[in-house]
Amino acid sequence: MIFIVPLCLTFILFGSWLCLKGVMNCVKAHKSKIWTQVQCVVQTSSIEEKRDDEGDMMYEAKVTYQYNCKGGTYTGNNIYFGYSSSSDKEDSNVIHKALTVGQKTTAYINPQNVNESVLIPGIQRFTLVNAWGGFGFAFMGFWFLVMWYLFTGGQADIFHKTIGGG
Repeated sequence: MIFIVPLCLTFILFGSWLCLKGVMNCVKAHKSKIWTQVQCVVQTSSIEEKRDDEGDMMYEAKVTYQYNCKGGTYTGNNIYFGYSSSSDKEDSNVIHKALTVGQKTTAYINPQNVNESVLIPGIQRFTLVNAWGGFGFAFMGFWFLVMWYLFTGGQADIFHKTIGGG
């Protein structure tokens, strides 16, 4: 059917964009291991509970911390690159219990942008989600496009015309 091509191209383009964004996030996460280390103080620490689109309960540790760098005081809230809500409450509980209000810990500060910081440097398991998810979307679109072409010979079933114009 003729709608297969635009649908597959949508999957390929969206997946490629998501994969590229994920890879760039992984590169930044990897570089964060050598960022400037400074002392910070946890200002807030809580667990946010919300329901996703399917109605499942999702949990996310929310932390803000304050640090001094290059003569200024800054506030950060990034735990690690790629961190987001999860259906596993224990993941959020571990972070919440480890980062209590008033606790001093280390923040990793981007030397090119002191407003950008993380508490846990490097690539974590959630950091890879966008890269692999995007790759999966792009691959699925490509796979369906190839299979459609191989099984139909490029014929659009509705119009009985060859996509290539033949």
